[in-house]
Amino acid sequence: MPTRRRQEDEPIAFERYMSSGTYTERRPIPFNVVAEKAAGYSSPADRRLLFWLQAMSMRPGGLFEFAGKLLAAFPSSGQFASNILPDTVMLEESFSAYLAGSDVCSADFDFVGLVQKSLIRLCINPAVDLDSLRGIPRAGILEVLETYRLAQVTDLRANRVITSLGKVVHGCLDKGLATRRMVVIEGESGSGKTFEARAWCEEHLGEARFIDLTGITNRTGFFQKIGAALGIGICQQASSKLQAKIEGVLASTKLMLVIDEAHFLWPQHRRNHSSPELVDWVDTALVNSGVPVALIATDQFATLKARVEKQTGWTSAQFMHRTFRYTKLQERPSRTDLEAVTTHLLSMRWSEDARSWINSARSAPVSTAAVKAIVGYAGSSFLPLPSVRSIVEEARFLAQNGNGRDIVGLRDVAEALTAQTESDIAMRKAFSPLPKKHHHSAKLPHIAKEHAPDPAVDPSIDQPGTRNFAPSGNQQMSRNSSVVSTNPALRRARASELTGA
Repeated sequence: MPTRRRQEDEPIAFERYMSSGTYTERRPIPFNVVAEKAAGYSSPADRRLLFWLQAMSMRPGGLFEFAGKLLAAFPSSGQFASNILPDTVMLEESFSAYLAGSDVCSADFDFVGLVQKSLIRLCINPAVDLDSLRGIPRAGILEVLETYRLAQVTDLRANRVITSLGKVVHGCLDKGLATRRMVVIEGESGSGKTFEARAWCEEHLGEARFIDLTGITNRTGFFQKIGAALGIGICQQASSKLQAKIEGVLASTKLMLVIDEAHFLWPQHRRNHSSPELVDWVDTALVNSGVPVALIATDQFATLKARVEKQTGWTSAQFMHRTFRYTKLQERPSRTDLEAVTTHLLSMRWSEDARSWINSARSAPVSTAAVKAIVGYAGSSFLPLPSVRSIVEEARFLAQNGNGRDIVGLRDVAEALTAQTESDIAMRKAFSPLPKKHHHSAKLPHIAKEHAPDPAVDPSIDQPGTRNFAPSGNQQMSRNSSVVSTNPALRRARASELTGA
């Protein structure tokens, strides 16, 4: 009978793995090390390139996986490794054979690993001068990387729709980055501000980082969130040491921080006796040092500010003085925005290779009736955009997991709308009755009559013994509303009735 390895041997095995090449090649590049090299360059483009590569090293697979994608997209990019890694024997000859399609020497070199090592050296080694690389016409490393970065941004934009609210968010963040000032963006929960801010940061990885403050309860958690977003080691570091390190790298790099759920910067307990230290730190350590900051929050931000002022005597004059723009977003997305988002999501296809829904050259056919039904329901719900997302995700699940199809059909949308209606009614019952003063903010979703399916087109609508997949204007849900049957067979039969015509 085999015996279990002794427990005291396990730490040794773990240490061997931590020092192995497999672990090392996928380990992110420390932000503070890249910041030291970036400090030697005044060109915004050079600095952006270094921080973008450092951000790529933090993705799953690290720079090793990134190097593989880079080599696949630009096979000739492997030639620049001979300029960054001059000590590699016969490297240039091997890459030449590789590009020519020859298998000679292919077994002697790990091309992806060599490209990865060259990128790491490019980021952290002071001896690798970006200006000297730019002076070698045949290398083209900087040009290749910039072309790849721009292609990445193009792909990101192609896979999303920028709503009217998104344009406002992007405009505010652009101004904050350009002026190196602080901007505050306030909007309701579910309005899409977080999604837009995160998307903007993805397009500006070499200039900004997104930080989500959800769940922090103290200053240690706050600095750990920032350290994790930047790529600074945060394990077993005292709060004061981590704070000092973060202050130092941000002051030198001027990388923009986009802080979501910014109301967590204020003390969360009801009785406050001291000034808000995290807000003061943002004011003094960041804004005063020329570090651009964006605070994304709901109206809780202003409410908590007022409570702190009342209880502590702290004044917001200095905070207001440092705020370049305070933008309050419109309360709800327009119908045009909802239609654009819904159409975009329904046009995506399932990709087995990517294991996700993506935009492809063959966009899926989009049913006008499906768009109208989803927009009609979501447009009158409490959270329009999350409602659209939930309905489409349910329809995708039914199409791909239930039927193995790579596109969403009208039947899937009909079933998804039924499920969403059931969920909304159940949620209303679970959270009711509400205090009278909150009734106005707890409206349930409904579909206006003009958005409901046309009885002339679908004879099952408004016929005895049938149920609409979303309530009409005079059927607005209440806590006494009857719940649509959760029996899957009945739901499929109902969906069949809705789409049969």
